[in-house]
Amino acid sequence: MLNKCTTIIDKPCVQDYNKIIGKDDNKGMRYGGMNLLFTAFATLEGYREGSNANLGSEVFYRCIVVSLVSAKQKNQNCDAALVTNTAVPEPYAAQLSQAGIRVIACPFDNYRFEADLDWSLAYYKLCAMQYLLETEHYENYLMLDSDTFTQRGYQDIWREAAE
Repeated sequence: MLNKCTTIIDKPCVQDYNKIIGKDDNKGMRYGGMNLLFTAFATLEGYREGSNANLGSEVFYRCIVVSLVSAKQKNQNCDAALVTNTAVPEPYAAQLSQAGIRVIACPFDNYRFEADLDWSLAYYKLCAMQYLLETEHYENYLMLDSDTFTQRGYQDIWREAAE
């Protein structure tokens, strides 16, 4: 799936990177919505993320910014967050902040498996979801993979969740 993300970043749909990272008008961004859009990302010393281990975290951070900022731009009444167990490096931390996206620190204490298990870091998503449900107060939570690009609002998802 990471290959899809790197392909999306180079395509015309994301040509205007300044727009994607929120360098245009971000007025109206606020916290406290009923819905939370989030991505979970973890790193642990000695662990790797499946076959994409050699791509490095730089690619993941680029994808996270595109994924969350595009989701926030199309869903401005929703809150957005990156849930992570590590400090977000620059320029990505500033790009997320400028777009009104929170960074939520969450330790990787649960759902941990041996480092040699492929995709063992992917279980951090369960840890992040548990943490959010225990510490944040939203009506709905939508976890996005870091290799997504949002093209329209999620109103249909919220309507179905309410049914």
